[in-house]
Amino acid sequence: MSIYGHLPITLLYAHITFVSHLSMLSSIILVFSGLLVAVSNALPRNSQVEYPTLVERQDVQEQYDYIIVGAGSAGLTVGDRLSEDGKRTVLVIEYGELSDAIDGFNMSRMRGWKSLSSPGYDDRAFDIFTGATVGGSGSINGQNLVRGTVEEYDAFKTLGGNLPSSVWNWEGLLSGFRKAFTLGLPDKDQASEYDISYDEKYWGTTSQLFGSFGKGRLNPIVGVLYDLMKSIPKVKVATDSGSGTPGLMWFPQNQDPVKFSRSFSKSAHWDGLKRANYHLLTGHEVKKVLFKGNTAVGVEYVSTQGKSDKLSVSAKKEVILAASAYQSPQILMLSGIGPRSVLDEAGISVKVELPGVGSNFQDHPTFPFDGFSWTTQPPASDEATPDTPEGRSNPPQLEVVLPLPVLSDKAESIAKSHEAQSAGEFLPSSYTPEQIEGYARQKAVETKMLRSLGTGQAMIIMGGGSNPVQVNFQLHPSSRGQISLNPKDPEGLPVVDYRAGSNPTDIAVLVEVTKFVRNYLASSKLAKYGPTQKGLGPVGDEVSDEEIEAWWGGVVDEGLLVYGAKKLSVVDASVHPISIGGNVGGTVFAVAEKAAELIQARNK
Repeated sequence: MSIYGHLPITLLYAHITFVSHLSMLSSIILVFSGLLVAVSNALPRNSQVEYPTLVERQDVQEQYDYIIVGAGSAGLTVGDRLSEDGKRTVLVIEYGELSDAIDGFNMSRMRGWKSLSSPGYDDRAFDIFTGATVGGSGSINGQNLVRGTVEEYDAFKTLGGNLPSSVWNWEGLLSGFRKAFTLGLPDKDQASEYDISYDEKYWGTTSQLFGSFGKGRLNPIVGVLYDLMKSIPKVKVATDSGSGTPGLMWFPQNQDPVKFSRSFSKSAHWDGLKRANYHLLTGHEVKKVLFKGNTAVGVEYVSTQGKSDKLSVSAKKEVILAASAYQSPQILMLSGIGPRSVLDEAGISVKVELPGVGSNFQDHPTFPFDGFSWTTQPPASDEATPDTPEGRSNPPQLEVVLPLPVLSDKAESIAKSHEAQSAGEFLPSSYTPEQIEGYARQKAVETKMLRSLGTGQAMIIMGGGSNPVQVNFQLHPSSRGQISLNPKDPEGLPVVDYRAGSNPTDIAVLVEVTKFVRNYLASSKLAKYGPTQKGLGPVGDEVSDEEIEAWWGGVVDEGLLVYGAKKLSVVDASVHPISIGGNVGGTVFAVAEKAAELIQARNK
């Protein structure tokens, strides 16, 4: 399954990012939206936590069985699984540092820069944030845990799972989700009062990574928002946020069910493991993969503390990239694997020509929380809130994932217009004929999803604070971006071009989502609180579709091994062939669990 497949590897996240066609799985889906919300009421972690072996650079061994680049959600999950029997040595190299202080959106634990401007979104450039700490983006994100649908995960196999035994579909990944997460149940009284549904069959019971419902008091307005959304024709209520169906749902967050502190890869797959064969080197950046012929034999890395000397370490069995949707493609290109034109311009010798590296880049554009606000704040619950971890925790979270036919009566006309596009019409000019053919397969899947009641095209989170909704208005963008090198500074931060809105289908969907949200909040049941629009298109009672519009190749196979190279794999979000209609972070953990199984099986 070329999770990068025959398409470009825009290698991935995080979040949220996430090649295309699984035999084309080359799609980056990550941080455009995944890191916008930092809701943590999480408590500081115990500073006495014991770790496996945290090594200094002078103590790094000459050789390990496995070297993992990146200590984020995917990297630490795979590192834990590969080292748990004690028979294999594992080194994880992380750009950031090890920290116990987890307090949400903290710039000191992030790398940030700007994307190129997107003409399709009125020449807007976007902030990019990735986690730069042990735990990765999962240590700073909003902790929301929502999966994609059955149709979306089955599309992974359609686009690249060529083997009959492929694990890249709903059933295969469901076992990964069960292995990855343990469910923390909601408060019984709140569950009864607000109709909070869940089904434990979609969750595991043994993982130290938790998806738990908060037990803070809900604002009664959330119940009004729930009932109002439920009354809309065709909106269905999902039995569980992990059931693989779109609709109205309560969802858990990545938090401990007792302390309500953040639950992420560091707490689940690093803290307290006490393994002499599991090493972590922090404060160092991997610059490239080292090869003997076309076989990966190690990595070259440098200190992030101003020390310029380059060091190297050898891998006996495999080098595994999990550096984020942005840095993994960059490392491949710096290693001589990628599009010839990009490598030539940067003065890098071509080892393996793979045009898909850095392409098929997708993400979830998100409308900020302050886009809508209440004129009159709805009254909070009059129940006293206990001064306990449970009382201070977030309340249960509510959202709706909406298929296009539920959002709009224009779904069929939008699908027909998308179907009529030629495959290469709105793709970057650098795409090869093979990449265009790969996208044609994706476009067929996209068209089916535009018509389907089983795939969400927008996600609306409903809350009881000062802002009634947050809108993820593009769960399945048809526009494709690129990640590339800066030819003047190839080792600097990669050049990110979202090309957001470059395909007119995305603008058409955005218009319908905008109208849906405006109509929803215009209900008489909310009138006394005066929901007011501050963004998401032009403001006003009478706004036309036109005014809203004006405002706005394969890299790896089914085993996640890089084409043309040996003993080199990628396990982060960059191997997702398409974006999914949920938060990317949860899927990253499930894919990482399956990746670890594949790596173990081939290295017995």
